[in-house]
Amino acid sequence: MSRAALLALIDRFSCRSPRNILLVVFLVNSLAIGWFIQFALGEPVSTPALALAFLRLQQAGTDSWEPMLMAIEYLRQHEGMQLYRKLFFEDQVKFQYPLTSLLPLDVFQQISGFSRERLYPLLNASSWVSVLLMGVVSWLLFSLRPLPDRTPEWGHGRGASIGFLLLIMAITLTFYPLSKAWMLGQIQTWITLLVALTLLAWMYGKPVVAGVLLGLCCAIKPQWAVILVWGLLRREWSFVIAGTVTFALLALWAVLLYGLQNFFDYVAVLSYIGQRGEAFFQNQSINGLMNRLLFNGSNFKWSAHTFPPFNPVVYATTLVSSIAILGATLLLRRKEKANVLDLGFVVLGVSMASPIAWEHHYAILLPIYALMLTAVIDERGGDGRWLLALGVSFFLVSQNLGFLNYFRDSLLNVFQSYRLLGAFIALYLLYRLNAAPRQPPA
Repeated sequence: MSRAALLALIDRFSCRSPRNILLVVFLVNSLAIGWFIQFALGEPVSTPALALAFLRLQQAGTDSWEPMLMAIEYLRQHEGMQLYRKLFFEDQVKFQYPLTSLLPLDVFQQISGFSRERLYPLLNASSWVSVLLMGVVSWLLFSLRPLPDRTPEWGHGRGASIGFLLLIMAITLTFYPLSKAWMLGQIQTWITLLVALTLLAWMYGKPVVAGVLLGLCCAIKPQWAVILVWGLLRREWSFVIAGTVTFALLALWAVLLYGLQNFFDYVAVLSYIGQRGEAFFQNQSINGLMNRLLFNGSNFKWSAHTFPPFNPVVYATTLVSSIAILGATLLLRRKEKANVLDLGFVVLGVSMASPIAWEHHYAILLPIYALMLTAVIDERGGDGRWLLALGVSFFLVSQNLGFLNYFRDSLLNVFQSYRLLGAFIALYLLYRLNAAPRQPPA
């Protein structure tokens, strides 16, 4: 390659554009600060460390897969058994997933004949691929500019797209909630990818596809059906119908396989969890914050079998805050034409309103940050105040500030909820990005 050609290639993928500069800043946040936290503050599970483990395929856990496959074995061995009564209430296994979530694993295991031990590496491999695909979808969400007629266009020259892709892939691998979900062996990697694809389908003006993808999300987390209510209030009929039909068909299939009684029993599980939540510091919700402030349950040590005792103050605060968050996401801008930022607003709100919002649940913020960053650049002219607020939110959500657990035995344990604070900043910015006057794109 000639010297002139090499210089042209470097210039083509250089980081001199505002978009690339901002992506580099976000990447430096993930790497440089992550290394500082790791070596200076003694936090071994830093963003660079998890990224390196991901690239080396150093899988650690089966956090979701083990209880799900255990539940499938229970159902096969004891026909007509009340699964949740046995597994959750009697054996005290924290199996908190709906029966519809078992369908893909059950079907694949029956077709393949694989044992639970042989399925673990395959499921973890699917999670690994999901993380990579998340990077690609986040790149598309960042690179495309939604138009009023719901058709997207490239928001910059196509020549720089590969440079953006490389930067966003690096940010993806160093985004703590996502890499932590993979490390744990969490089905959350599937959910996050489905959410990102839902946002992308909405941006492309494909509400039916977005509805089907959301219906699949509801099969894993039924509380996400609240987003269908959001669509109903905005008269997005095709989106609502597609999501409802998808979820209903999967629910009917699960009823035929596992019995109707287990569906009713799952309501009792949700009620039990909703009344107690989790005090463990990785629960980044209002419920977790209140349990820790009142020292109600184990803050620093994870219990695989027990929940905090019922506390009326925690329950009331959780209920009121959940109603407030869901009310805001459902009712604000309900008379406006819903855009992709509105959808991101309700997606984040539903996650935050849950009594249990583990830190890896906030992986859904990665594609939402991609949307917000491009909106700030294109519609706010790269205003420094917006970028500062977005950067603070990204920092709080994307890093593992484990050293703040030092405060766990005092009222200063409020600082353990730093990721929740970052999510609230993001929620506010999502609303303001739609509410504030916009500058026309260049």
